[in-house]
Amino acid sequence: MQVLLNESLLDKHDEKYDDPRLTQLLAVRYYIHHVIRRYQDKTMNDMLEGNPLGSNYAGLIESIRLRRGDCGEVCFVSFNYDTLLEQNFVNVGAPMTTSLEDHITNPHWKLIKPHGSIPWSRQVSVDIPNISALYNYGSGNIINEIIANASQLKMTDNYQYSDPSPMSVPITIPAIAVPFESKDEFECPQEHLDELVNMLPKVRGVLIIGWRATETKFIDLLRQHILPGIKWLCVNPNEDHAKTALENLKKAVAENDYSIVKTGFSDFVAHNLGDDFFRSTFQRS
Repeated sequence: MQVLLNESLLDKHDEKYDDPRLTQLLAVRYYIHHVIRRYQDKTMNDMLEGNPLGSNYAGLIESIRLRRGDCGEVCFVSFNYDTLLEQNFVNVGAPMTTSLEDHITNPHWKLIKPHGSIPWSRQVSVDIPNISALYNYGSGNIINEIIANASQLKMTDNYQYSDPSPMSVPITIPAIAVPFESKDEFECPQEHLDELVNMLPKVRGVLIIGWRATETKFIDLLRQHILPGIKWLCVNPNEDHAKTALENLKKAVAENDYSIVKTGFSDFVAHNLGDDFFRSTFQRS
């Protein structure tokens, strides 16, 4: 999904805007949350019937665990809103489905989600006249009023691991970034970004699965903090997409060893195509 706007107006905290795009953006945020939530619930049910996606994540984590041994930290970065990845960290003793702190406190496994996640919420301040009168009519009516008053919305930097609630005090909204064509915004706790920045200089290998490297703000972090001379492995069944991703990365992070595996996620995991990469990466740690 691409929203063809040039800036995230919802981050204009200190000024007042009366712009219909604010209402549209907030409505899109709620819509994305609703759609991905339904997709995730269906996928989780399908996984019980043998859907391969969950086993792909489990297989990838297990492959890394076997090659990691007793050395090296592993940091996953996911731009997906769903929690299908984090459901599988419990298999390595690093549960990440109860709190935001879980994502960064395990000494061996980290997970950074720069664009937010379905079970996350963000506290906001908004003055809705006579809001208490709406409580009797359900949360949907309050959400409509929150969206209608988007120009008065004041975002905070307070995130929590709980479903967004229009009836909480303070009100919380979905903590997911609306995707933009030309500007990339983070939607995650500052502590997560700080942990990522702390880890980037220690990175010795980067595995990319399906990512096209168009998130400019994230690539800026790589440019500023990651060191040259590391191995990059790009897994993508579309070679043109893989080449585009690597070209975008080379503009920011040169002097590295870049390679492509032209295959899908399932084949990569099922045939252990990352074993040599994992082994050589952790030997250098």
